[in-house]
Amino acid sequence: MADEVRSKIDSALASVIEPQTLVSVLDLGFVRQVSYSGTERRVIVRLAVADKRFDCPACSLVDGLSVEGIARRVREAIGAALPGWTVETA
Repeated sequence: MADEVRSKIDSALASVIEPQTLVSVLDLGFVRQVSYSGTERRVIVRLAVADKRFDCPACSLVDGLSVEGIARRVREAIGAALPGWTVETA
């Protein structure tokens, strides 16, 4: 079961495409760590993208929206691959 869950998570992450580069978040190195518990039916994905703060308020807003968009797409992809599981991004 563990290999099957991990395979579903990996496939889901590979399907999440960063919209500016059209490259998967896995290939870009945006996924730092994945942990999961089959008994709790919970997945935690630690992303290697940071919400940077720029002097320009508009730049900070756009960057923040990009980071949240990637996190949302990761949660949606894994949630679709593992229905009924809780998916968190950090």
